[in-house]
Amino acid sequence: MLNDKGWAQLVDTEAIPLNGVDMPYEATITVTEAMAEEIKANGFIVKGAGYTFTSVVLKHKAYPSDTEKGNAATTVWEGEEAISWVTGSNNSIEIKSTDLPENMKEGDKVRVYITGLGVEQATGRLLANWTALDGFSNITPLKGNYYEYTLSAANVNALKESGLRVSGNRYTATRVDIIDPAKEYLIISQIDDNDIKAWEKDETPNLTMTMTNVEAEDVTVPYTITIYRDMVDEETGTHSVYRTYTTDVTLPAGGTTTVTIDMTDLDEPGFYQLIASVDGNDVCTYNIGYDPTGIVSPDDSQPDFWKYWDEAKAELATVAMDITMTEQPEYSTEARKVYLVEMKSVADEAGGEPVTIKGYYAEPTAEGVYPTLIQYQGTDNGTGSVGSPMNGDDRKDWCEFILSTRGQKLCRDDKYGYDFYSYGWGDMREHYYRNAYLDCVRAIDFIKSREKADKDAIFAAGGSQGGCFTYVAAGLTQAFRAIAPSITGHADFTDGMRIVNWPRQKFLDAQAALGYTDEERDVFNSYYDTMNFASRVNCPVITCFSLQDTTDPAHTNIAPYNLLVNVDDEDKEYIINPFLGHSTPADWTQTYMDFFEKYIGTPLPPTGIETITTDNGNGENAPMYNIAGMKVGKDYKGIVIQNGKKRVKK
Repeated sequence: MLNDKGWAQLVDTEAIPLNGVDMPYEATITVTEAMAEEIKANGFIVKGAGYTFTSVVLKHKAYPSDTEKGNAATTVWEGEEAISWVTGSNNSIEIKSTDLPENMKEGDKVRVYITGLGVEQATGRLLANWTALDGFSNITPLKGNYYEYTLSAANVNALKESGLRVSGNRYTATRVDIIDPAKEYLIISQIDDNDIKAWEKDETPNLTMTMTNVEAEDVTVPYTITIYRDMVDEETGTHSVYRTYTTDVTLPAGGTTTVTIDMTDLDEPGFYQLIASVDGNDVCTYNIGYDPTGIVSPDDSQPDFWKYWDEAKAELATVAMDITMTEQPEYSTEARKVYLVEMKSVADEAGGEPVTIKGYYAEPTAEGVYPTLIQYQGTDNGTGSVGSPMNGDDRKDWCEFILSTRGQKLCRDDKYGYDFYSYGWGDMREHYYRNAYLDCVRAIDFIKSREKADKDAIFAAGGSQGGCFTYVAAGLTQAFRAIAPSITGHADFTDGMRIVNWPRQKFLDAQAALGYTDEERDVFNSYYDTMNFASRVNCPVITCFSLQDTTDPAHTNIAPYNLLVNVDDEDKEYIINPFLGHSTPADWTQTYMDFFEKYIGTPLPPTGIETITTDNGNGENAPMYNIAGMKVGKDYKGIVIQNGKKRVKK
């Protein structure tokens, strides 16, 4: 049985009884015009009971055409023009009405072939000279080999009267065609989705294309793959072509042909944009990868990187946590109590008042010690829900803490302008992420103060900004038994600025305001780059990210993972989703929790780096730290930090 999207029976269909039929069985349903309209608009649902469903095949009928085909495009302009509407570099292409085809008609397409795309979004626009065309809106962002518009009768009249102007911003036009769809070969093309992935070093990347010729005659068409580098060229600022593959394919009348192109010389570790076309028509545009763990994004931390962070942690250790816990009875259950936690972290500026940060905490009611999960959150940009507490029955056998760093979620504050990259940028003491990273350390301090939290079984997870926080907290403390960062942000800033425009533009604006050189900008950013904390992560890591992510792209996600020099290969794993953007699969939480379960009850990995913590009491036997944040013994002489206070020990 076929249903529509509302689960009602699909128009013009009936249930097909399967009692007594021989298996395997093929049910054939003729598509009516009404069915076609519904399916094209909303898809359909295959339903039933008592059988195993294996596939749906759309079979086409080929009909002879009265129109001569194979010469659908008329080229009206060809060259190489950088298109811009930026003041001072305005440039567009004027095509006079006399250069347009006399037989141009309603339904024809204007196609503009493009190259020269960069990090900033490009926009395509067509005008009747300088007059807007009815029904046309700007196309952005541009991607693929071209952009195009379908002409209405009013558009055709306007172009024949005033001519065509190719406008827009941030791309190079190479050709303009007027295409008559009636003369195009009707070919239905579909890639094999399994080929969109990050290929491993021992694999040969390929793309399989299945092409169905719905013509009543044999046709020969080109099947082409163009591969672009993911990072723009440093000199031109545009994505350059890495490889092009093409082959001519002869398709029998009414037949289906499958062709695989092996990309045999795509052998350089990296991520790439793939554009596949058949007979000049783009079929798909996707990102793919090759040998992700072979990509080199070197640690660019400064010589005083760890000294800087040791001093920052030492400052945090002088701030008493001053914990307040308020039960949330509507979320507490017999299994766990749920609390709103408020505590102090470092001030936003030297000499200022400690900042209150918040989070939700759940703790089992039964006696004993329990594994603990700290969840670090993505940025909310000051919008949307602040989030609800966990439910007491969600993870009954775990302690769990969801942190809100300063200015975000539970701690939302207009002070930061919800532009966290820019807040205090250029100031090594006041930059938002210097202090937010310390908030993440404070979350660990809090967990270590809880008697029911197993200090050898603290785990952490987070996505986007939260993925950054997870890596950073692990590198700063070595407190975790395992971590699960995902779609990680704030990583590999230098390469990332050549792939996506955010936070690139934030950095460029701040750099210009302070008069920094590019080198000074990159040096400052290096102190907060996620990948530079990876060398001190010493626990198992599972990470997940997406090939089509245009916020935190795959290239920047793999950077900290590839720098996990103190994690054994058998204790680290990466998962790359081929089609998602800035999100994780529905089963990601279960995946990383299963990963964590393997390490419960096993000892923490050894480390020579001591973690700064604070004691929530006033005992004279509380741990002591020197001003570099290293734990010291009773015989130590000099300035020490104990119980959140500095004193001189003689």
